[in-house]
Amino acid sequence: MYRLLFEKQIWDQLDAHLRAASPYEDGAFFLVRPGRGISHSRLIVHELLLPPDTGWDASGLHNLRPSGQWLSAVIGAAIECGSGVGFIHSHPDPSHPPSLSGVDRQTSIDWSRTLTPTIDRPFLSLVWTPKGSTGWVFEPSDAETAHSVERIEVVGGGSSIWVHPFESLERDAELDDRQTRALGTLSNARLRQMSIAVVGSGGTGSPVAEQLARMGIQKLTLVDPDVIDTASNLRRVIGSHFGDLERKAPKAEVLGRHIKELDMVDDVEVLPMDVRTHLATQALLDSDLVIATTDTHSARSYINQLSYQYLLPVIDIGVKIGTSKTGVVSGMPAEVRVLLPDTGCLWCRGVLDADRIRAENLPEEERRAQSYEGYIQGVDEPQPSVISLNFFASSFTLITMLRMLTSEGVASPSQIADGWESYFSPGTSAIVPSCICKLWRAMADNVTISYLPTESSIVPQPINVAPVSFRSVWSRYHGRVKIWPRDKGKRSASK
Repeated sequence: MYRLLFEKQIWDQLDAHLRAASPYEDGAFFLVRPGRGISHSRLIVHELLLPPDTGWDASGLHNLRPSGQWLSAVIGAAIECGSGVGFIHSHPDPSHPPSLSGVDRQTSIDWSRTLTPTIDRPFLSLVWTPKGSTGWVFEPSDAETAHSVERIEVVGGGSSIWVHPFESLERDAELDDRQTRALGTLSNARLRQMSIAVVGSGGTGSPVAEQLARMGIQKLTLVDPDVIDTASNLRRVIGSHFGDLERKAPKAEVLGRHIKELDMVDDVEVLPMDVRTHLATQALLDSDLVIATTDTHSARSYINQLSYQYLLPVIDIGVKIGTSKTGVVSGMPAEVRVLLPDTGCLWCRGVLDADRIRAENLPEEERRAQSYEGYIQGVDEPQPSVISLNFFASSFTLITMLRMLTSEGVASPSQIADGWESYFSPGTSAIVPSCICKLWRAMADNVTISYLPTESSIVPQPINVAPVSFRSVWSRYHGRVKIWPRDKGKRSASK
C-alpha cells in the first residue's frame, strides 16, 4: 500500500494554485522522500515546485505539457537531494471522475520510463479534482508498472485529513448507528478504515485500546514489552486476571486476547516487544496514527522522532497523581499532546528529560547501583495510579483524536486536564528553532534509525545500518552518530 503525505502548508499552497487556474488545467511538481514500513510505503512530500513563467509548452482547458527546461530543473533538484518526483495536474470540471484519464495513464507510463531510472527514486503521477485526488506511483525496480496511491493525507493545522475519495461503509449499519449519528457518515467511515497503533498496554493504553475497538477501527496494533509481574497490574490492565499474573503474561498479549474476544476489530496485531525494535518501528510506520501511552522517556523520545521524520501523526499521553507523604492528593492532571509536523516536538515542549533517558538506557545492574548511590532517583519506582484517572485520560485522548480527524482540527496541540482540581489548560507547543528536531523533520528514510539489538533471527535488520541521531540513545552511541544533511534552502523551480 502506498500513502502520500503532505504537510498542510504545502497542500494549501498547491490547492490554492490549482483552484485559481479553474476552469483551465494547471499543475505542479513536488519532491518526495520514501519511508518503508512492513507492507506500506510512506511517501513524504517535502518541497513543492510551482510552474515558472516558462513552465508550460502547452496549457489550456484539456491540454497541459511541461516544458523541457522546467522538467530538467525538477530532475536536477530531485537528484541534488536524493528525492523522488511527483507531478500533479488538475481536472477542475466537477463532472470529471477523480481518476487519471486514459491519456493521463499512458503519459504517466511514458514519463516513468525516462524519469524513474534517471532519479533512481519513485515517480508519482496524480490528478486533482474537486471530488478528491488519486494517482499512481512507479518504482525504480519496474518503471512501467503502476501502483495505486491508496491514501493521500494532509497533516498539520491541528488535523490529519484524507483528500482521496473514500465511500461510506454499508456493513454494520446497525452497530454503527449511534456513532454515525454523532460523527456523520463519512467521518464514521474514515474511522472504520483506520489502522491505529497503541504503544503501551498498561493502565492508560488498555482503556484506549478497548475504546478504539468499540469504535470499530479496522486494525489495532498493540506494542508493549512489559509483563504482568505484580498484583497491582491486575487493577490497571483491562482483560487481565490472576492466571496472567501467575504466568507473568505479556501485557500486550493479555490486552490483545481481550480485544479479540470483543470481535469488533478486523485485525489485531500483538507485538510484545520494545517499540525501538525494527519490527515494531515498521508496524508503526504502517499505521495511520500512533497513540503513545508509554511511561518511559526513552520510548517516548523514539516515537517523537518517528512522528516528525515520517509525518506520522502521534498523540502522546501523560498522567500524574500528586500525592504527599501524608496522603493528601494535590492533583490528577492528564496531558494530551498532539504531534503534527507544524508543531513543536516533545523536546521543543520541554517534556523529555535527557538525564532520565540516559538512566533508562543504562544496563540494569549499573542503573540499580547508581540508584542505590543516589545518582538516579525515581526511574524504577512504581508511580501512584488509579484506574479512574487512566480512563479519564484515555477518553480525553480519543475525543482529541476525533477532532483531529476533522478539518476543524484540535483547539490546542497540548492540553492539560485535571479532574481533581477541575481545570483545563493549554500547554506549550511552539517549534524551537535550535531544537534537534530540525535534523529529522520530513527526512523519512534519508535519516537512518538505530534499532535496539534483538536476538530473534526473524526480525529483519535495518537497511541503513549507520547509527542515527536519536537523542534517546546518545549516551549509548555517543561519538558514532551520523546525520544526513538537510536540504540547503529552497530551490527555485525555474533554475
